[in-house]
Amino acid sequence: MTISEVRSSSPSLCAVADEAGLHLDRRLTFGETKKSAVAEVRDAAKRAGYPDAKVIVLQYEEAAYTGKVYPTEKYYPTWVLEESSPYLKSAVAAYAGVLGQGAAGG
Repeated sequence: MTISEVRSSSPSLCAVADEAGLHLDRRLTFGETKKSAVAEVRDAAKRAGYPDAKVIVLQYEEAAYTGKVYPTEKYYPTWVLEESSPYLKSAVAAYAGVLGQGAAGG
C-alpha cells in the first residue's frame, strides 16, 4: 500500500483546511479479497485515530476514444497461473531472452 495523492480543501497555504484526503493505492496479493483489503484499511484508519474515515473503492468513469463511458469499479482481483501455463512459460522465456538470465536470477 502506498499514499499516491494527498488533498486539502484549504484555499491557500496560510489558511486552515476544513477537509483533507489521502488516496491509497492498495494492491491485492493472492488470497486477499476486496472485502478483506477494505477492512484492513478501515482498521488502519481506526488505529490511527480516525474511526470515521471514509474508505471507498473508486469508480473508473472516463470516456473511451469513442466517447462511450462504461463505469466500472477499480477492483482488480489477483490471478495466478499454473507453472504449466503456456502464458507463464512464454513470459519466463521472454524474461530470460531480454535479461540473459533465468527467472530465479541465475
